[in-house]
Amino acid sequence: MRVGITGHRGLSGELERQVRRPLDQEVRELASFGLTAVSCVADGPDTWLAEAVPARGGRLEVVVPAAEP
Repeated sequence: MRVGITGHRGLSGELERQVRRPLDQEVRELASFGLTAVSCVADGPDTWLAEAVPARGGRLEVVVPAAEP
């Protein structure tokens, strides 16, 4: 199973805690499906998913935005 995420940068500490809890819960529930995260690893939720999935035994695919191939 492959999942991606998008979110906002610069969230407050309280908002980060409110987002990370359910994000971690979802990752735990999906980990048994051979989870792969697709992320550009930007600050905030993109990074949180990129940390959570490998911590639960999943894989990480990083998308690197570029103007030229």
